[in-house]
Amino acid sequence: MALDTNAYRKSVLARLLVEPGLADPQTGDPFLVCAVDPDADDATAAKQLDEVVAFWNKERNHPRYRGLAAQLVGRRAEYQSILLNSGARKAAAQRVRIAHETAQADGLAVLDDLATRLTRDRGGLPESKMDTLRRIAEHHDVDAATFTAWTGRHHQVIDDAEAAPWDDAVRQQIRRGLDELATLEHHRPGFPTLYSLLSLDHDASPAKVRQATDELTQINAGARRDRRKTLLGDLLATVKTRLLTEDGPRRYAASLRADARDLIRPEIEMLAVVTGEISAEDHQTLVTALVGNDWGLSVTDAREIIRQVATQAGAAISVPVTTARHHRLRPVCVSGRRPRPARTAATAAPRCT
Repeated sequence: MALDTNAYRKSVLARLLVEPGLADPQTGDPFLVCAVDPDADDATAAKQLDEVVAFWNKERNHPRYRGLAAQLVGRRAEYQSILLNSGARKAAAQRVRIAHETAQADGLAVLDDLATRLTRDRGGLPESKMDTLRRIAEHHDVDAATFTAWTGRHHQVIDDAEAAPWDDAVRQQIRRGLDELATLEHHRPGFPTLYSLLSLDHDASPAKVRQATDELTQINAGARRDRRKTLLGDLLATVKTRLLTEDGPRRYAASLRADARDLIRPEIEMLAVVTGEISAEDHQTLVTALVGNDWGLSVTDAREIIRQVATQAGAAISVPVTTARHHRLRPVCVSGRRPRPARTAATAAPRCT
C-alpha cells in the first residue's frame, strides 16, 4: 500500500516534533517513523522504507518539517541496518511490542482509576463520557479492541445529553450587556457571566440565584434612570426568564461553552491553514485563556472545546499529558479528526468530568 503522505505528516512528523525520542533507531520506534510493517519481509520492508525516505527528501523544503526531515534522512543508514536485516528487525519489533504492551497495561490502570471514580459518583460509566474515555484510552496506547473489552467489564449508565445552548443572538446580547455594564461601573475584573453579576459561584443553587436576583432587582429599582439601570434591568430579566427555568443552568453552561468555541475558532482556523496543527505551546495557551476567562470552564472542559474546534478545522493537536512515573509533561499528538495513540511510557489519570 502506498504511503499516505498527508496522514503521515499529521500523525508521525507532527508527533516527532514533540517526541523526538521516537526517532532514535535503537530506543524509539523505527517502524512508526519509517512506516514499515513490523511483520514485513525484507523486500516489503525495503520498499516501504524507500517510499518514506523519498517523502522525507520532499519535506526538506517544508517550512515546519525541513529540519526534522533532514535529520531523518541523515539517519537513513541506521534505519536500514535495523529494518533491512531480518534478525535486527525481529528484535526491534519485539522491543517495540513489549513497550507497547507495557504502556497499554499502564493505560488500563488509568482507565480503571477513572472507572472507580465514575462508578462512585455516577453509578457506572456514563454514556456521555464514552467518547472522552475512548480518547483517553488512545492517548495511553490502549487499542480499540482492548478498550471495547475493558468497557464490557464495567457497568454503563445512560445520562442526560448536553443541553442545547441559547441562540447566538441571545448569547451575544448577554455578552455585550455584561461587558458594557462592567465598563460603565468601572468594574475592573468585569462581569464574565451572569453568575458573576450576581456575585455567585457557577454551581450556585437556583434558590441562591433567585435570592441574589431579587436583592439586585430591588437595589436597581431605586437607582436613577440611566443606561446602567437599563442594562442591569435587562440582564436581571434574562436571569429570571432563562437562567431560572428548569433547564436554565444546563443551557447557560452549554451557552458558555459555545461562547468559548466562538472565541477560539479564528485562532485555530488560522493555525489549521498555516501549519495544519496546534502545537503543545499553542494548546496550553488556549487552555489557559479559556480557564482564565472565568466562564466556569475547567481544564478538562477547555481541552474538550479545543478538540471540538480543531476537529471542525481539520487541525492536529499536540497535547501535554502528565507522565505518571516521572511527574513531568510529555506532548501527545492527537489528530483533530482522530486521536493518535502515544507509544511511550504510562501517563497519569486525567480527570474525567
